[in-house]
Amino acid sequence: MVKRNNIFFFVITIFIGFACGNVNSTKPNVVSNQKKLSYATCFKIYDFKTYQLIEILNQQQTISNYVLYKNEKPQLKIKDAIYVKTPVSKIAALSSIYIGFLKQLKVLSKIMAIDNYNYVFNDSIQLEVKQNKIKEIAINGQINEELAIQLKPDIIFTYFDPSTVNSKNQKLNQVRIPMISLVDHLEQHPLGRAEWIKFFACFLGNEKFADSLFLVTEKKYNDLKRIAATSKIKPKVLTEHKLNDAWYLPAGKSYMATLLKDANTNYFLENSEQTGSLPLSFEDVYSKSVDADYWLNVLFCKTKTDLLKLDIRYGDFKAFQNNHVYNNDLLVTHKGANDYWETGLTQPDLILNDMIVILHPELNLNHQLRFYQKLK
Repeated sequence: MVKRNNIFFFVITIFIGFACGNVNSTKPNVVSNQKKLSYATCFKIYDFKTYQLIEILNQQQTISNYVLYKNEKPQLKIKDAIYVKTPVSKIAALSSIYIGFLKQLKVLSKIMAIDNYNYVFNDSIQLEVKQNKIKEIAINGQINEELAIQLKPDIIFTYFDPSTVNSKNQKLNQVRIPMISLVDHLEQHPLGRAEWIKFFACFLGNEKFADSLFLVTEKKYNDLKRIAATSKIKPKVLTEHKLNDAWYLPAGKSYMATLLKDANTNYFLENSEQTGSLPLSFEDVYSKSVDADYWLNVLFCKTKTDLLKLDIRYGDFKAFQNNHVYNNDLLVTHKGANDYWETGLTQPDLILNDMIVILHPELNLNHQLRFYQKLK
């Protein structure tokens, strides 16, 4: 919220800052300065003459603000805003998907710290960790503040809860190492998550390059979507498997449900209005999808035998019987890091391509699977 000194200031702020309640009366109208984003809904970028304002949102509510500047630090009245001098040169990337974005932007050399080596697929980052050139600073979900302060990164990109990240890392606040909490995982559209490449580019000063990269991804994705739509066959698809007492399936407005829709499939929850995952009983899923043509994303199962060990009833499923069970674990390190989560989420056209090859063999796409493989 804005610091309000009197009623006049409050009225002026509302008048010129309608789209962003965190700005003061010295700023131009933020609506005219907002950068157009095509799919992403969880961040906004406002371009001003000497700085940028970036908002992070959850359900359209601003949860954090970042002010990026190149020269003189602007004097703004934005409560709890984090100021970052750009372009940054030393980066701590505490999620593998951030490595995927930074790889696309060709700035892997700027990474000096990561979360945990075990979660990283990229071989060049793995090598530099082994050579002690890149440090692990957040093993087991806790940041080693002393090591982070010793390394002095220009910025820390993290997935930690934005509402608590600063209160839990007081030492980093004291030495003014900015921690940027991302919520890219809340995006419902695959291209919405991919569009976060523009977010990273703001901190790196290569926004035009990011825009061009995203346009390529968007075109490839939509071209594939159109190809899938040409098929008259709409296979019935099931995903995941039961965990403990519930079978968590993607809701109709979720990331995976959107991919399934764009791959021209029949998914029984495709019309549900929820986001995220829905917990269902085994019996509910069995009654709706025992006749599914294909079964994707079976978590940690490597073989059909692994599925049967979990529940013998999985053998009743049509997809199981017809050998149409696939997992997204083709590119996995011996530690378990999966390139699906590192490259795939940043370039969802690659995932969609795999899905269309699997689900629409009648289209005869000349494409080797990148992330998926059939269970034996």
